[in-house]
Amino acid sequence: MYMEALSKTQTHPAVLVSASAVGYYGDRKEEILTEESAPGTDFLAQLCVAWEAEAQKASALGVRVVAIRTANVVGPGGLLATLRPVFMKGLGGYFGSGQQRMPWVHVADIVGIYMYAIEHECSGAYNTGAGETPTQADLFRAYARSINAFRPWHIPGVMAW
Repeated sequence: MYMEALSKTQTHPAVLVSASAVGYYGDRKEEILTEESAPGTDFLAQLCVAWEAEAQKASALGVRVVAIRTANVVGPGGLLATLRPVFMKGLGGYFGSGQQRMPWVHVADIVGIYMYAIEHECSGAYNTGAGETPTQADLFRAYARSINAFRPWHIPGVMAW
């Protein structure tokens, strides 16, 4: 898709910043992950692998390629803002054990990361996320407390898919 569009242009852009996801790694529990860690094998991970491989093809045209593996975005309009009405109605919950890690990044930080990728001579994949990676249960409990919402439900794992 990128190559088809880029190959039709007279002048190629200097950089292609591709939006990927930390879902690239799949659910790895407590494993510490870096950009060099192997991808996961689930659907989302394989989608990210294919997406990044397609973006990387632009480098054949001399385009610098940066893949930003984005964590859950919080802040105005982000994940938690989207979930607010659900939590306020007492319908918010976490899936299965709730021990799935929920990496996150603030919207202002992700904008800064994209700007940095555009303005500086970096290339390759970059993970985003705050230093602390709470579990889904911990994040949603803390969020519910912060907005004076009902305590999150435990949703059995079989209901997640």
